[in-house]
Amino acid sequence: EELAAIREAFDEMARAKPREAYIEADLRFHGAVVRACGNPFIMQLETALSAVWATSFRASSDGGPDPKALQLHKKLLAAIEARNGPAAEKAVRDGPHGYTSPQGLPVLRDAVAQYVGSRFNVPVSGDEVVIVPGGKVTFYFACQMFGGPGAEILYPDPGFPPYRDAARSSGATPVPYPIREEKDFGFDAEEVLSLITPRTRLIIINSPANPTGGVVSRQEITKLAHGLSLHPHVAILSDEIYSHQVYDGVDFVSFLSFPDLRDRTIILDGWSKTFAMTGWRLGFGIWPKHLIEYVKKLITVDHSCTSVATQMAGLAAITGPMDEIETFRRSFQKRRDIVVEGLNAIKGVRCRVPGGAFYAFPNIEGTGWASRDLARELLDKAYVALIFGESFGANGKGYMRLSYAASEADIREALKRMKAFLEA
Repeated sequence: EELAAIREAFDEMARAKPREAYIEADLRFHGAVVRACGNPFIMQLETALSAVWATSFRASSDGGPDPKALQLHKKLLAAIEARNGPAAEKAVRDGPHGYTSPQGLPVLRDAVAQYVGSRFNVPVSGDEVVIVPGGKVTFYFACQMFGGPGAEILYPDPGFPPYRDAARSSGATPVPYPIREEKDFGFDAEEVLSLITPRTRLIIINSPANPTGGVVSRQEITKLAHGLSLHPHVAILSDEIYSHQVYDGVDFVSFLSFPDLRDRTIILDGWSKTFAMTGWRLGFGIWPKHLIEYVKKLITVDHSCTSVATQMAGLAAITGPMDEIETFRRSFQKRRDIVVEGLNAIKGVRCRVPGGAFYAFPNIEGTGWASRDLARELLDKAYVALIFGESFGANGKGYMRLSYAASEADIREALKRMKAFLEA
């Protein structure tokens, strides 16, 4: 309804004359946009919104809208439409409504291939892309494919808990490799390589990372890649879902950058983080071509295909305007800086500056609290929800995870309450 009101107001404004009628119509357009600003997707369009406000009510010589102002209004409308699902709305209303290929719509797979290939300057074809309902499906399928009794799967610790669970569910033995604070929550490639045995079948890598926000350096990623070339029996799952959320010029390296490993590298990415489409449940994997038929068989018995309306929304997002992604990234960087400064101002807490994602992973050992106990007390007494570090593996002991995917006001209030509780 909000989108329809914005679209109707724009159409009326575009043809309004004389000047008085145009200004009245433009006011209605602004009102419709403001009423919709409770929608988080619209609030991300900060750049487009600012440009429109700056040219409001600028009339042409004949009393209608100034062409530049009209063009900026039109750009804002297109951005709102791209983020708010008219493609999905149309698919729900008009179809298609049937099953798609288990691999996903060809037009979407080709769009993903173009998007990823141009971003990293590597060849990617639609035949290598698999559309799935969310990010977890890709690493779960990889574990099922390469796991099994007697196999070992390496995963980061601290790391995203479902990695370990997916490995275990396959019958494989999950083997953690350490993520270290002194490495800015990256890993030591030689240490990781030393854990590979003849039973190792898969290694899971996540950079930028949940829960630490760590970004592994180009040097360590390259060293790991070169080391893995000596272990051809080990497949690689690189979770790159946070690859757009990197800060301070941090260098993100995709595993697509190593062509010698391409025939055993699986890339996990999707729409949740980059396009703020978490609830849509839409992700993609880039798989070696010789594994695609096996993935399609798993999809056929698991979920048949991803919702076609969701796929159409994903197509609109990935082929639409990309300028707001940078605005989104800058807003996260600002929130990160608030979080790090606030945490380091609390007695007994130290926090490294995370290079990516939207998490901080402060060390709270200096407070004298165990992380599990502190998480419970902060929730019960200060009404602040953090996750204790052991939730993410044994190496998370003494740490807490804080997400700054929240408003600046809420972040500042949470930090204020934490400081008051810990320094009381």
